[in-house]
Amino acid sequence: MNFRYKIFCICIAILNLSCSNSQTINKISCYSGGGEVGISVYLEITKDSTVGYYKKYNEKTKFREETNPAFWNSLTHEITVNDFKKINSTESRTYIDEPDSSVRITTDQDEYSIMNGEINQDKDKNMYNFMTSLWEKQQEIYDKYK
Repeated sequence: MNFRYKIFCICIAILNLSCSNSQTINKISCYSGGGEVGISVYLEITKDSTVGYYKKYNEKTKFREETNPAFWNSLTHEITVNDFKKINSTESRTYIDEPDSSVRITTDQDEYSIMNGEINQDKDKNMYNFMTSLWEKQQEIYDKYK
């Protein structure tokens, strides 16, 4: 499997995230990595900034950039906490040399996370779109620092 496909699968899992209309999302964190490729990408996204790292084997590149307001709005208006809670996490895949992915949302009331979430593209369309947006951002970071 190529890295992009693995990242895509990870992002699909992340689609399991959601925030209810009564809670405001303050931060979105996502991680994709592990397995045989030895590459990982971590993002911590807030309204104002996106920070994180790209790691390939023992080389780690940290970055910080402003969050595009349109990107932040698309993420935070795409899902609800209830959508996120519907997604089931699965076990780690690193034992079979596959990457793991996790997503955490922090709201004004609590934190919610999933690992290797199972997302149905048709049933969980909002989560799928959310995860796709995160995957595209991770891919952007991968392309920038590889």
